[in-house]
Amino acid sequence: MRPNEPTIRIRNVHLLGALSISSDPDASLGDIPAGRASMALQRIAAEGGAIVEAYAVIDALWSDVPPPTASRTVASLVSRLRSALGQDVILGNASLGYRLGVSDGWTTDVMLAERLVVEAQARLRTAPALAASASRRGLEMLDRGRPLAGVATLDDEWVDDLVRRVEGIGRRLRRSLWTADIELGRWLELIDQAEVALALVPHDEEAARALMVAHWNNGDRGSALRTHDALRSTLLAELGVEPSHETEAIYARVLGDEHSTVAIAVTGGGIPAEIQLAGRDAELREILAAWDEAASGSVVSLVVRGPAGSGRTRLCAALADSVERTGGTVLRAESAEGERSLFLHPILTMLSRVLLSTPPEDLPALIGPWLGTAAELIPELR
Repeated sequence: MRPNEPTIRIRNVHLLGALSISSDPDASLGDIPAGRASMALQRIAAEGGAIVEAYAVIDALWSDVPPPTASRTVASLVSRLRSALGQDVILGNASLGYRLGVSDGWTTDVMLAERLVVEAQARLRTAPALAASASRRGLEMLDRGRPLAGVATLDDEWVDDLVRRVEGIGRRLRRSLWTADIELGRWLELIDQAEVALALVPHDEEAARALMVAHWNNGDRGSALRTHDALRSTLLAELGVEPSHETEAIYARVLGDEHSTVAIAVTGGGIPAEIQLAGRDAELREILAAWDEAASGSVVSLVVRGPAGSGRTRLCAALADSVERTGGTVLRAESAEGERSLFLHPILTMLSRVLLSTPPEDLPALIGPWLGTAAELIPELR
């Protein structure tokens, strides 16, 4: 930090479990206002710094027809939050939309967990012990409770989106931890972790593969083979499918007692078991091949179309998971037909989530000559 540079106090909105806020000891914060004000805070904070239009906050606050004064009520609730927690907790207004003040030191536990995923993945090969530590910290954070535990309307799409986001973070943290444990030869720790994951989701092939590898390398070939058999029975009974090629490859090596390092992560052109979809192998291969092409430097565009219930969202979620699992960044936004949205709202939502949480000194390297254009579209960048 340079001399006389102001200190930014980190204040963390806990979206996992009961809503609360933690901060530096010297940061003075009041109590979170109850009722609709706390719901408004959760709705805005759930977007991780991206702009949330007033209509989206209104939809979260009123499950039925909102009152004519809903927009003014939201503005009043935001004013109450600012008075209690600081003027920088929520930026924006009813016309421009609202967002969490991430550029002023506000964050969420979900955002912190995502940063731990990045840290763990970056250190896997060079410092697996540090990768394991970061993964454990992230998993401990997720163990605090279900996302938005105090929200009654759990069928809302924005709640579902956050739940899926947290589930994806958990999968990536567990994958990083298991990979680090393999690098470090921590077979007993890996056995404990994989058994817990399988107890929660018995058809989790990645957890089963981790358990097979751990048992095998720990000298218990019989348990490794029984893990495979139990998984196969579960997959056939619950989903009507056989284990993936990746799982069967590990099984064959255990069966033949061919000892060598076995990675959990899927390599090559196969479809990762955790994102396999019944009857969608061709589509999955196409979108994953498109990501491989993009990762090599090409510009690729895909449009996923289909009737309601055809699995479009699941296909896109599979692609997003693959991108994040291989070190890419996924930007998410949504738009509804006929909504009175801001100009370029979906694009602004995606960009603001990343740019407003990036240190100002790193922005030129991130977007180069487009910094001026970005500042015109997102005034908070100025």
